[in-house]
Amino acid sequence: MGVFDALEQAAGLTAGPSDTASGSPLAAVAQMARDHSGGLSGLVAAFGGADLSALNPDHVQAAIGSGPIAQVAASLGVTPDLAAQHIAQYLPLIASHVVQGGETPADGAAARLEGLIAHFTGGQGQGGG
Repeated sequence: MGVFDALEQAAGLTAGPSDTASGSPLAAVAQMARDHSGGLSGLVAAFGGADLSALNPDHVQAAIGSGPIAQVAASLGVTPDLAAQHIAQYLPLIASHVVQGGETPADGAAARLEGLIAHFTGGQGQGGG
């Protein structure tokens, strides 16, 4: 089983670039992480060392505010409440995919995050700021 297969299985997704008409929630959360100030590391730091596996939508709202949640909601065409649920569900999976050995290596994290986005968007993961 490949890395993306394992993520799909853990996330309850089917293989392919999109699991909904409006896009993959996992890809939308990964893009939000990429675009966050400080990247994925900055996003994870916003949770103040909290156990990401225990996130809920209230934690997400308190830690990152409405802007990133609105970005995910707009990307997927869902409500901000549902977007916060997606972030709480998928951020721990994304972080565990990108982080290796308990650390986020500076030279490989961005490439792994882009690879994840590309896989779940059919190769359209480039961009961000």
